[in-house]
Amino acid sequence: MGRSKTLDDLSRWGRTAKLENDIRQQIENAAIAVENAHQAYAAAVESRNYQQQLLQAEIDKFAVGASTNFMIVQDQSYLAQARSPKWRPAPTG
Repeated sequence: MGRSKTLDDLSRWGRTAKLENDIRQQIENAAIAVENAHQAYAAAVESRNYQQQLLQAEIDKFAVGASTNFMIVQDQSYLAQARSPKWRPAPTG
C-alpha cells in the first residue's frame, strides 16, 4: 500500500509539473504576442505619420506649381492605406 501511494504521489506531481510548464509556456507565448502586436501597432502609426507628411509636402509643392493633382491623389491613396487596420493581429483561438 505504501508503494502504491508513493507512485500515485509521483504521478500526481508529474502531472502538476507538466501543467505548470504548460501554463508558463502559454504565458510566455502571450507576452510575445502582446509585444509583437505593440510593435506592429507602433510601425503602423509611424507609417501613417510618414504618409501624412508626404501628402502635406505634395500639397505644399502643388501650391507653388511644382506638383500635380495626380501626385496628391496618389499620396492620399497611400495615406488611406496606411490608415487601414492591417496591423491588427489575427484572432487566436
